[in-house]
Amino acid sequence: MQSSQTWAMSSADTATKETNWLSLLFFLMGAMNAYMFFRRQRDWLNQQGLRLIKVALASFGCAALLEALIF
Repeated sequence: MQSSQTWAMSSADTATKETNWLSLLFFLMGAMNAYMFFRRQRDWLNQQGLRLIKVALASFGCAALLEALIF
């Protein structure tokens, strides 16, 4: 006898899909935050740009590692 709810996703599939959307949301929020920061700090970026880029890359790397460990 077939199950009457063959159309429904299992709870594991739903959790994976929600996690993927949540990861995408966090990534987009971080990218938008970085974009706004660079846009506001354009003059300072021209003077101290290399240092800021190194710090930003290090922080993005730590965030990516943390996200990989959590998700």
